[in-house]
Amino acid sequence: MAKLMGSGKIFAEIQMGSLKVPNRIAAAPFLSRLASPEGYATPELIDYWRQRASGDVGFIIVEAAFIDQKCSRLQRNQLGVFSDDCHVGLATLSQTIQLYGAKACLQLAHAGRQTRPTEIWGNTPIAPSPIPCPFMTMVLGRPNSTREITIEQIKEVVVDFAHGARRAKEAGFDAVELHFAHGYLVASFFSRHTNKREDEYGGSLENRAKIGLEILKRCHEETGADFPIGVRISGDEFLPDGLTLNESKVISKWFEETGAAYIHVSASNYETVETQCPTIYQKRGLLLDLASGIKEVVSVPVIAVASITPDLAVKVIEEDQADLVAIGRGLNADPHLVRKMAEGRMEDIIPCIRCNRCIEAESNERPTMCDTNFLTGRRIAYPIVPVSRPTKVVIVGGGPGGLEAARVAATRGCGVKLYEQNDRLGGALIAASVPDFMQEFRELRAYYETQLRKLEVDLVLNHTVTSETIQTDQPDTLILALGAQPLDSKVPGSDRALVSQGVDAVLGKVSLRDKILLIGGNYISCQIAAHLAQQGRKVTLASVRKEESQLARELEPISQYVIVRLLKKLKVEIALHHNLVEITDDGGIFQVPGKNPITIQADNILLSLGFSPKKEEANQFKGLARRVFAIGDCVRPRRVGPAIHEGFIAGYEA
Repeated sequence: MAKLMGSGKIFAEIQMGSLKVPNRIAAAPFLSRLASPEGYATPELIDYWRQRASGDVGFIIVEAAFIDQKCSRLQRNQLGVFSDDCHVGLATLSQTIQLYGAKACLQLAHAGRQTRPTEIWGNTPIAPSPIPCPFMTMVLGRPNSTREITIEQIKEVVVDFAHGARRAKEAGFDAVELHFAHGYLVASFFSRHTNKREDEYGGSLENRAKIGLEILKRCHEETGADFPIGVRISGDEFLPDGLTLNESKVISKWFEETGAAYIHVSASNYETVETQCPTIYQKRGLLLDLASGIKEVVSVPVIAVASITPDLAVKVIEEDQADLVAIGRGLNADPHLVRKMAEGRMEDIIPCIRCNRCIEAESNERPTMCDTNFLTGRRIAYPIVPVSRPTKVVIVGGGPGGLEAARVAATRGCGVKLYEQNDRLGGALIAASVPDFMQEFRELRAYYETQLRKLEVDLVLNHTVTSETIQTDQPDTLILALGAQPLDSKVPGSDRALVSQGVDAVLGKVSLRDKILLIGGNYISCQIAAHLAQQGRKVTLASVRKEESQLARELEPISQYVIVRLLKKLKVEIALHHNLVEITDDGGIFQVPGKNPITIQADNILLSLGFSPKKEEANQFKGLARRVFAIGDCVRPRRVGPAIHEGFIAGYEA
C-alpha cells in the first residue's frame, strides 16, 4: 500500500484483536455475484476486490461466502467456503489483497429463510421457526415454504461456520467476519419477529443469542484464540417485534466477552431492507446512531456502515462515533476512493448516486454493476489503453452520456470537442439535481465538469450544431448525445395558460401558485411531486397507473418503495386510475372507471408524461464521420445509468 498523504485519524492505524489495520476505511462485504456457478473465486471476482485494495482501502471484508452445499447459499454465483476445494481460489484472492498492504477478511454467511429452493439445490429454506419471509414470498409470487431447523441441524450449522473459518485462515485471510445481520439464519434467531421457539434457542434474549455465541466460540476453537473474528449484526430491525438497539447492545457485549475482535453494525432484515441500503431519497449515514450506540457499551472496535460518503467518513471517525467506516456502494462507484481522499483529490471521486443499481443487479441475478461506473465488475474486459493514432472526436450534447463519452475518449488520448446548446453542462442532470434530496446528482454534474476541465476537452456552449458544423470539424468519430424532449398532452385544453411541463417548473421557468396538479406516474413525476410538496405546495399526483406499486416502476424496488413512502409523508394526494380527458381553466377533468367524470381543481397543471427521443435530429448526422454513435435518451429515454454506460462504450471505441 502506498503511504497515504492524508492526515487525520481516518488514515491512522487501528488494532483489531491481533490484527493491525493500516487505516479506518473498510470495504463493505458487497455481494458481487462474480464467482463461478459452483461458488469458486474467478479472475473477475479477484479483480473486483483487488481494485479496492489497490485503491488503499485498509480492511477488505470479502463478500458473504456460503458455508455448506445444503441450505446456506443466498444466491447463485455467490462465493463459497463450503469445501477444501475452494482453497486455491480463496488463497489467490487473499494474497492479491495483501500484496497491496490491505488486510483480507472473509465474511461467512448462512441465508436461512431469505433464499429460494432454486438457490439451495432444491432444498427448503430453514429458520428458527417455520415463518416464510414475506419479501421472498413476494419475489416468488407464492409463499416461500420454510422449515423449522432442528437441534441436530443447529449443531451442524455451528460446525459448518467453524470449518469455514478454518478454511479462511488456511487460505491466508487475516480475519473472518460472521454475518449475523440482515435477517439471515443467525440473525433470525436473535429476533422475536422470526424466533418463536420454546426450547433452549428461543424465548429469552440469552437463549436467542445462544447459536451466535456457540458459533463464535467454535470458530475460535478451529482457528485459535488469536485469529481475529468479527461479528456483523443488525443494530435494529425496525419492526414492531424485531430486534432492538437495546437488545443488540446486550448481544454485542456478549460477543465481546466471547472473543469478538470487532462489531460491524448494520440494520434490518429483508422486510425493512430500505434501512440497510438507503436510497438517494433518504439521509446519509442513516445508521450511525446504531453504531455509536453499540460503541457506548463495548471496548472492541465498532464499524459503521450505510450511505457513508468520504466527507461523512472523516467526520464519523474524528468525532469518535465509530472506529472504522465500511463503504460498499461508494466503492462500486470508485474503488480508488480512499487514495483520492488521502491525496486531497475529493473532486476526482466518482460519486455514488445511491440509485441501488448494484442492488437491483443482485436481485435480478446479474453481476454487480454501477450506474456511474461502467467498469464495475467489467474492468478485465475493458482495459483503458491509449489510442494508437491521433483521433478526433466530436460530441453533440452535454448530458450524462455525452459527458462520459468525452471523459473516456479524452482519457484514452483522443482530441475531444463537445458541443452543448445550453449555457451549462449536464443535460437532464440539471433538472434532476434541483430537489434537495438529489444532492448526489449535483455532485455527479460537478464531477464531470471537473474531469473535462482537467482533461482539456474543448467545450463549446450555447451552440446549436448543424451538419455543416460537423463537416467543418471533420471528426473521425461523431457521438450524438442529443437527449429527449418532454411529451405533451393532446387532450382538449392542453394549450391553456395554466399548463406547463413539470421539468420547466423544477427549473424555475414557470410561475407556480399553491395548488398543483401533476399528471404522470413515472419516477420523474414522483420526484417533482416530492420536490414541490417540500416547498409547501399542495400537490395532487394524478396517474393512469392502476396501483400504487406501479408508480415510479422504472426504479429498482427499494427506491420505488421509498419515493412512494416519501410522497405520503409529504401529504401528496395520489389519484390512481385517473385518465385525463380535458383541461379547463379550473383544473383537470378525469375519467375514472365506474364513476362519472371527476374534476381536480388546480392553479397549475404540470405534465410529466415521459419523453420522446430526438431520433429525427440524430438522423441528419448520419454518414458525417467514419464512425457515428447515438447514445442515451436520443435512442430511448431511460435512467441516467444506461446513458453513462453507452457514453463509456462510445468513448472507449472512438
